[in-house]
Amino acid sequence: MGVKRFLLMLACLMGGNIFYYLHAQQLPLYSQYIQNIFILNPAAAGHDGYTTYNMTARRQWIGYKDGPQTYSASGQMRLLKKQKAVAQGKLQGGRSGRVGVGANFFGDINGAITKMGIGGTYAYHIYFQNSQLSFGLTGKIMQVGIDKNKLSFEDNSSEPLWNQLGKNIYIPDAQVGVYWSSIKGFIGLSVDQLFESAVSLTSNDVDYRMRRQYYLLGGYNFPIGDNYDLEPSFLIKTNEKILKGSLATSQADIGARFFIGKMYWLGCYYRTAYKGTYILSLGMRYNQFIFGYAFDYSSSGITNATYGSHEFVLALKFGDSARRYRWIERY
Repeated sequence: MGVKRFLLMLACLMGGNIFYYLHAQQLPLYSQYIQNIFILNPAAAGHDGYTTYNMTARRQWIGYKDGPQTYSASGQMRLLKKQKAVAQGKLQGGRSGRVGVGANFFGDINGAITKMGIGGTYAYHIYFQNSQLSFGLTGKIMQVGIDKNKLSFEDNSSEPLWNQLGKNIYIPDAQVGVYWSSIKGFIGLSVDQLFESAVSLTSNDVDYRMRRQYYLLGGYNFPIGDNYDLEPSFLIKTNEKILKGSLATSQADIGARFFIGKMYWLGCYYRTAYKGTYILSLGMRYNQFIFGYAFDYSSSGITNATYGSHEFVLALKFGDSARRYRWIERY
């Protein structure tokens, strides 16, 4: 493999996972985003009053060498209401319960290219009679690097850029979002990679830009009898122009989850990515623990050489006490 060929592959990866999302996906892919909207929209931090910790592990194209891998961990919470009180003749400040905070980490490995990021989030929630409007901002830093051990050139010593590969690049960035929610439904819009930072992994003045990513998502819960619920939802993803003169490419995840007693669920989704992807998800909640699993089956030819894509989610959710979260009384 020559350096020029490798840089062409890198350009594709900066635009998305090779074969799968050449233009629309620069950031990690999640099939169970609906269980942790915070990872896509910072305005969701603490929106429901719970303190939530979430871990996700995803492997794409099991059986395909160096298939994409994604790992993430996040935590988010609502800063609780605090009543004003008088101490030693002075009025002490309180909190209105409108602020949410969070933090997240992700690692995305795609062949020889590794991307890792960490961020901190501030969200502000405005109450209405039966709903809530939220705004959020995440500041983050991302590391992009190349594993030289996964590269094989015909003659490394003759490649002028070989010694420049393998270094890590650190990129500051930000994410913003707005999110409306009620006890039944939600809709949100967010923009990631706000700065459109340039990634220069060599000194040959070739930069690959991290284009802005846009996420529009929404859903609604329909009760079916006393013990069942149906929750259809959607996620639309798109970005800025990848190459001069080209148009941004969009993707959509569309489907629904069927709940039994709010403890178990089965989800079916369709992703409009490269000839279509079918997603089956299962989940359950036991006390504070939430478990989720998703299996992706693509209609593309690569499926014949793999065992599909698999994603596991483990979450901890605290704060069911109505006394602790007084703000929930607005519903």
